[in-house]
Amino acid sequence: MPRRRARFSISAPVVFRWRHESGGYENGDGITRDIGIGGMFIVTNGPSPPENASIRCEASLPAVDPSRPRWRLRISGLVQRAIYQNNEVTGFAVKTKSFLLSHDDAHSVHITVN
Repeated sequence: MPRRRARFSISAPVVFRWRHESGGYENGDGITRDIGIGGMFIVTNGPSPPENASIRCEASLPAVDPSRPRWRLRISGLVQRAIYQNNEVTGFAVKTKSFLLSHDDAHSVHITVN
């Protein structure tokens, strides 16, 4: 099935947090492989959320102009699928519910995705 929205190959550091079924939270980090309004794929060597987990992610996007501030991307969504290698999760896809792009309090774009 083709994607409904485009994704772009962007490699950026990302931190994420998800909620366990038990109600507790766990944190992880990784690198984005691709990003779009509809979601992102994260490559990680550390702890990974299970499929269908609610997740919040924050990435620091590469600056086009080094003299300008970096843009921050915050996504909340659901883990769609995980990729395994040698029985360990090496990456996972996030389907976006909410997308916030900002570089300071005065300049931001918030999108709710259906």
